[in-house]
Amino acid sequence: MGGDDKNGGTRVVPDVVPVPRDADLDDVATYIPEAASDEIVAYLEITEGAGKGVRLPIRGGTNAIGREPDKNRVVLNFGDASISREGHAVITAQGSPAAFTLYDGGKTNPVTLNGVVLKGQAPLTPQDAFGIGATHLRIILP
Repeated sequence: MGGDDKNGGTRVVPDVVPVPRDADLDDVATYIPEAASDEIVAYLEITEGAGKGVRLPIRGGTNAIGREPDKNRVVLNFGDASISREGHAVITAQGSPAAFTLYDGGKTNPVTLNGVVLKGQAPLTPQDAFGIGATHLRIILP
């Protein structure tokens, strides 16, 4: 799920590494806490594009999103080739009730949040709409 830390990117790490609030996230790596739980805390619903209407589970911890089943916790392999095979985006779900954060995976096709290109990371709520490649999605709480 890499990125080249010298040039920015996204990297999953065991612990949270602080980044200064005024940092330009194009110039620094985005660090994602690595954690996993089998508990389903929400669903990812495809609202537009290939796979429209499909709901996929979001589990506690780190959820990499991409097309390859063996490289991602959430697999979007419904025909949108503009989604990267590995780690196009990541959603973390931390705490109870879960607080969600959306991370851009640093791939060629941008991740958008509410119509704006995401640079680095941002909080994600059920009211938000986001896009990966040509696919539009939202979080639904169970």
